[in-house]
Order: sequence, then C-alpha cells, then structure tokens
Amino acid sequence: MSFQRIQRLIFGMTLIISLLLLGIAILPGEWSPLGTLQAITNGLTRDGRFGGLDLAFYQKFQKMILIAGVVLLASTGILTYAHRSGRARFARNLTSAFGIGYLLALLLVGNLVIGRSNSMVYRQIFGVIPPTHTPVPIVSPTPFPTPVTFGTGVWQIIAEGLSAPTAIVDPGDGSGRLFVLEATGTIRVIQGSTLLPKPFLDLKDRVLQTPENMEQGLLGLAFHPKFTENGTFYVFYNDYQENSVLSRFQARDDGQMGDPHSEFRLLGILKPGARHNGGTLVFGPDGYLYVSLGDGDLRQKTKGHAQSLDELFGKILRLDVDHGNPYAIPPDNPFVDQYGRDEIYLYGLRNPWKFSFDSATGDLYIGDVGQNDWEEINFLAAGQPAGLNFGWDVREGPEDFSGYRGAPVENVMFTESIYYYHHKPNKCSVIAGVVYHGAAFPELQGTYLFGDFCAGYVWGLKRTSGGEWEAALLYDTDAQITSFGTDAAGEVYLADMRGMIYKLIP
Repeated sequence: MSFQRIQRLIFGMTLIISLLLLGIAILPGEWSPLGTLQAITNGLTRDGRFGGLDLAFYQKFQKMILIAGVVLLASTGILTYAHRSGRARFARNLTSAFGIGYLLALLLVGNLVIGRSNSMVYRQIFGVIPPTHTPVPIVSPTPFPTPVTFGTGVWQIIAEGLSAPTAIVDPGDGSGRLFVLEATGTIRVIQGSTLLPKPFLDLKDRVLQTPENMEQGLLGLAFHPKFTENGTFYVFYNDYQENSVLSRFQARDDGQMGDPHSEFRLLGILKPGARHNGGTLVFGPDGYLYVSLGDGDLRQKTKGHAQSLDELFGKILRLDVDHGNPYAIPPDNPFVDQYGRDEIYLYGLRNPWKFSFDSATGDLYIGDVGQNDWEEINFLAAGQPAGLNFGWDVREGPEDFSGYRGAPVENVMFTESIYYYHHKPNKCSVIAGVVYHGAAFPELQGTYLFGDFCAGYVWGLKRTSGGEWEAALLYDTDAQITSFGTDAAGEVYLADMRGMIYKLIP
C-alpha cells in the first residue's frame, strides 16, 4: 500500500472518529459517552461490570470527548487545506503523527482489555471479576427465644434460611410482596408468609461479599415510584473491585423477575477501605432518589472525609434519576451553585447504614453507626433546609472525637442528634428503623422504631407535645438486627443476620 493511500485512510479515520465523538458527546441518556461504551461492554460481558463513574468525573469525561472531537475535526480541515495549498510535507508529517497516535491508543486499549493496569480508573471501570469466589454460607437459624416484651406484641418468624439479609423493601405495587436482600447478591421475595424459592434477581456474579467483612455485599434496593408502569428499580452493592455501585435495572415478566443483564451503572465509587459502606436507597416524597454513603473505613484516625464537601464519603446524596447523564442534580440541592459537590444533601456521617422517611410527615430519620462509644439517630424535619452537618468525624455523639486528624473545622454549625446511646455494656451498632403507621398497634402510631445489632434491643422514639424526644426500650430480643421494613399496610418487620425475617404481631 502506497503512503498516499495510508494518508487517505488515516484522513478518513480521523474524520469518522471526530464526527462519532462529537455525536456521542452531545447525545443524551444511554447514548451518552458512558452509556454507549457501557452498552457495548455489557453486551459482551453480560455482567454489568462496566461504567458508573460519578457525575463529576463523567462531566469531565464528556468535555474531553467533545474537545477531542473538535480537535480531530479541525485537524481534518487543516489536512484538507494543506493538500490544496501544496504543503505536502506538512500534511505528510501531520498524517504520520495521527497514525502514531492511533497506534498508541490501540496499545493502551489492549493493555486495559488484557487487565494489566492497576490504576484506580481501570479498577473502577474495567476490573475483572476474580475466577474464584467463596460465598458466605447460610447459617442455620438458632431458635428465637420468647422475647422480654415491654411493648405489646411479639416478633414472629415469617421466613428463615436466608443468607445474611440486609434490607426489607415493599415495592409499592399492590402485589403484597416483600423483597429481602441477601448480602451474597440475591433479592428474594416473601409472598404472604412464604419465601419463594426463585430469586427475583441474582447478582452473585458481580457482588463482593466475604465472611471476613459482613458490611459488604448487596445492601440497598429502591423501586421507582412508577414501578408498575416502567418496571425500573435501583440497587446498591459492592463489586469485586470494591467499588460502591448504584445501578438501575429493569423488571420483566410483568414485574415478576428482575433482568440481571439490564444493569446500567449510575454511580461507582472506589472506596479507601472495605467497611462503612452505607448503601441504603430510598425514594423520597419529592420523587428523588436518596443514597447513603459511609466515610470510607478510616478506622481509628480519621482525616475528615465526612466533613469534606469535595467528596461523597460520609454523606446522604439526593439524585434526579429520571433525567441527565447518568443522572441529574435536583436544582434545590444545598450545594448547587456554591462550594461543594452538587449531589450532597446531608453530611458529617460515619456510616449511615439505614435511613427512612416517615410516610405520613416526610420527616427523615438517619441511624449513624458510631466508632468507639456512641450511636446516633439524626433527623431532618420535612421542609427544613438541607445541608446539615451532623458532626462526624469531629464529633461522635455528644463528645469530640479524639481520632480526628483532618484540617481544622471552623465556623461550622453542627446539628445535634435527636437521640444517642453509649455502647456499654453490650451495644455496638445502631440499626435505623421506621415510623409505625400500621393498624395492629394503635399505641405505637407515629413512633419511630429502631434497634441495635449486638444487643437485639428495639426502642421506640417519639416527639412530645413540648418538642422533646423521648425513647423507651420496647423489646429485648435475641436477634442480630440488620434492618427494619414495613409492608403496604404499615406493619413492621426486622431482619436477623442469622437468616430470619420477623414480623411484629399482636
């Protein structure tokens, strides 16, 4: 092949690539740059492991694509002008430079494809699932003793044999189903009092969960408010590269099954450590998706990640998942058009493992798992301005935290917890719950129920007419509580790490 033909080939390639880059840089939704690459890669791997960089990186990526397209298109114009003006040597040198550039790009792509890169970006996007993975074994349930009951009612087993359940979710579709997440990567369905044998969704091929760290795995599930119309739901999990992943899925068979091949990642964050993941997903009364993220597992000496507004660790995020690429920012988020990441809604949290909205009032309750001494319940009243700072990692509960190693925090107003309790003698991790609005226990109407993982206690918390918060220990159970949930009628359930689901009954 003559050099003139090679020149024409490179010129044609440059023109086509420039137009392609410009096209995908301005197209919306799944035709955006990440959406296009994600669709291609997921079509080949069938496991949904590609994509989901956070919005700030995505926007930079989109600008890079746009600039590259403009530069390449301008270069084709320069080449055309050089040929027509008789500057053959200049045209030849420029064409050779492009040829070398394309060759280097192919080598880089090949390096990524064969998995020789250990960069954070590679791990976040292209990380290869390890060939072997030992799932957490299902622990045989132990008998649940008769609880010491201070409140009325008892906790009755309605399902058992689950593998480390982490969440209980009502789909809001009138089907009477409850969905239970297993940390090992499956979503199970309880219909009435029957645990259906076939999972609604099986993601074990992409969810990381090991016996050494029970905080990882499949952690969050939220059904779109229009699930019956669009079949869309959202999942939060840790993947094999230890990214914290927020993904969208589609249901099939009239909402009876989730399609594991329909995954579209909206967010993927590579954390500095394996613990403190947060992971709860809830659609608020405003229709936006709220996401909790832990502070990144910084152990005894923390460096202010939860206080930093430049990163998403230790925050509650608020996202518009119905618009944007890959999501949009609600215009009234507190840090829009000012310093701080636009996704942030609340901050200063260590591990907001669970949170929920009061279905009657819209108030937001957050359980923040503490470090050495204190567990917290934090609160945002409906209509109250967001952007609150709950104090971690400068403070833990009512005290300053001695392990803080971040920059000095000045002129910042911390929001006090509405309730906190000490670890001594047998407590360890607060499990945020739900506000009761069922019919079985009229005396509990409007009471916020929450628990502790180690002690198995279930408290009730309620605001008095004078505006004070009062708590009472209602139940002393033997459960290793990981989550609370409600059904469509407002009745309350809890999940036990040992594989059981309980319902509070008269």
